Amino acid sequence: DKTGYDMAYRVVADHIRTLTFAITDGAAPDNQGRNYVIRRICRRGVRFGQKLGGDVGFFKDLVNIVVKQMSGFFPEIKKRQEIVQGIIEDEELLFSRTLKQGKKRFEKQVEELKKQGKTEIDGKTACTLYSTFGFPLDLTKLMA
Repeated sequence: DKTGYDMAYRVVADHIRTLTFAITDGAAPDNQGRNYVIRRICRRGVRFGQKLGGDVGFFKDLVNIVVKQMSGFFPEIKKRQEIVQGIIEDEELLFSRTLKQGKKRFEKQVEELKKQGKTEIDGKTACTLYSTFGFPLDLTKLMA
């Protein structure tokens, strides 16, 4: 699959299932421990979904499909469906703002580097974009 769409569909499906069950069990996106893993899974799923044409807010709607498919085996996900959707929606909106701001900062950094006659993003700049502004390293690599 040269386009990467097949992989994107798999990532989105896997990540929405993971999030639905993990959040039902009490995890939530955050910046520490297991909750940081949940944040990364959510953001990765959102990014792959955007590659498939999903708009901001699409990811939370996929919880409905997981609940429909799996609630017969795991009834707790039906009981907490709205809570799960709300948590995913909040993280999706937060990540959308992070991406918008990060892209602006990335472009500003590129302009600064061009003024200095440089043609590559250095590790320090990429690290600052990630650690200070939450802009994903892999996205920096793709855009560089």
